[in-house]
Amino acid sequence: MIVNWRMLHDERTRIYLNRRQAQQKSDPEIRRCLKRYTARSLYRLMESTPGLDGLDGLKSVRHRPSTSARVDPAPRQSFSRSVKPT
Repeated sequence: MIVNWRMLHDERTRIYLNRRQAQQKSDPEIRRCLKRYTARSLYRLMESTPGLDGLDGLKSVRHRPSTSARVDPAPRQSFSRSVKPT
């Protein structure tokens, strides 16, 4: 999705696209290279972002059972055929 948007709207990506097409590269190959480039860029960005403090208690809050009344699902009906004794 990111690569598709960049291919349509980002000037640097369009220049790259034109250069690769001039080198007789196929569209799937160009798209694959752009995906790799995007993944590397995002990984570097995530690595350089400092960690968030105070997230240790978040798990217990997130997995706490809700206070709303829970409704039990209707019992399942068995659709298996009963075998008649012969």
